[in-house]
Amino acid sequence: MIHQAYRAIKRAFSVILLSALMAGRAPAAEVAIAIAYTTDIHGAFEPAEYGELRGQGGLFKASTIIRGLRKAHSDLLLVDCGDIIQGSPEAFRTLGRAPLDAACAMGYDMLVVGNHEFDFGAKRLAELYASAGLPVLAANMSSRSGKKPALPNVSPFLVRDVRGVRVAVIGLTHPLIPGWFLPSGLDGLGFERSVPALRAILPAVREAKPDIIVLAVHQGLRRRADASANEIGAIARAFPEIDLILGGHTHQAIECERLNGVMYSQAGFLGSHVGLAELTFDTSSRRVVNSRVRLLPADASVPVDAGLKRRFGPLLAETRKELDRKIGSVSASFYPSSPRPGQSAVQTLIARATAEATGADVVFHGALTKAWIGAGAVRMRDLWRIVPYENRIVLLRLTPGELREVLEENCAFLGTQDFRGVLGAAYEVYADRPVGRRVGKVVAASPGQKEHAGRIVVAVNSFDAASAGNRFKTLRAAFERSECRAVETTNETRAVVAGYLARNSPLAPEIEEGPMLMPGPE
Repeated sequence: MIHQAYRAIKRAFSVILLSALMAGRAPAAEVAIAIAYTTDIHGAFEPAEYGELRGQGGLFKASTIIRGLRKAHSDLLLVDCGDIIQGSPEAFRTLGRAPLDAACAMGYDMLVVGNHEFDFGAKRLAELYASAGLPVLAANMSSRSGKKPALPNVSPFLVRDVRGVRVAVIGLTHPLIPGWFLPSGLDGLGFERSVPALRAILPAVREAKPDIIVLAVHQGLRRRADASANEIGAIARAFPEIDLILGGHTHQAIECERLNGVMYSQAGFLGSHVGLAELTFDTSSRRVVNSRVRLLPADASVPVDAGLKRRFGPLLAETRKELDRKIGSVSASFYPSSPRPGQSAVQTLIARATAEATGADVVFHGALTKAWIGAGAVRMRDLWRIVPYENRIVLLRLTPGELREVLEENCAFLGTQDFRGVLGAAYEVYADRPVGRRVGKVVAASPGQKEHAGRIVVAVNSFDAASAGNRFKTLRAAFERSECRAVETTNETRAVVAGYLARNSPLAPEIEEGPMLMPGPE
């Protein structure tokens, strides 16, 4: 009996002691963290005028959504995952200034560097970042000397304190940017693969003692396997401690997927959606205990931000006037494809304009989009649809053997949108042969084709000359060989096509012969 009484007293004392300890300790608190994000806006202010996003997207609608989110979340973090300054006529007219000014007005906390941020050159990008003053993230980009920051206001990561919770946001851009841009446009910048870059920076991130780690990256999710430019899967496998990955680049709307336990989301393109990640952090267990990710569509139900539209109204009016300007006319519709691989009326238009502007013997160029030009008046807005990129023309002097190598490499993409057309040469293609042995006879498409010391002057756009993301390594190698005497002209593709139309209207659609598919063995 004495022992039973002793054990009862001991249990009671333990309960009293535990109650006293609990009373003296602060109760656990849950802190709500809200992160809004956009990606691949491409300088779009107004909703799309055509295509799958017709009537949807644009900065004006995205701004309305973001204003509403700020009312619900006073500590909202706002992140853009890249490609914000290029892609619209307004962006082109201001060389990227207008979209960046809009981002400042909308209160973005940080931006990630996208590949199209370099379309106006690294020096122009440095000017824009310096004047905007917004924090910019890119952990895998370094300067000529290998040091960081590589550009003004650029850092690998930032830490924000949200009501006592430390949120680290790491930024990554494309590792393959040097495969899309020539060295003159990158001003010595270097780019690393994603996983090594993260391994290098994570010790510094951990030293900052973050409670939550977010990765904002200008790369997209590839469902079958990672491509070298989109390494999301490899990142999630290597770094499961990341709480949230926000992606971009591939123009997909992905509300939420779990990759190796890591949340992934991607907010479409052209401002089609604003993403919202809501994370609940428990201050007792020091971990995220709940999460929800949503994509909020900037559709017809969302009004534009009248104040932001008023601010950029004069620029929009000037741009609309320029887009409505008549350039020339065509007697029938120009389509971007035909039964002939790589060849089309749109492709021929671009190639002939390039040849006329540069005097090139051969033009290696494909149609850039799926857009077409209808019969009748051709206005500047029509040219924006078929030439949306800021490409310049590059001239290479190739031997007939080097030209054959280029055509062989092109045949690896036969049957895909990456197969390029050609003007000034016709060649046989044997699709049944192994890659590297598919090109048969190569002949000049017209007599009198000029050669310079046994070399043919070949015009390509700057994207392809840089290798088009490692697709055309033979072109990049030729660009780097001194005997090919590469010339980066100041001719912009869109302006060249506009000039050609103005001088030669009315035009009828024509298609050059280009590659000839040869029958295989029966």
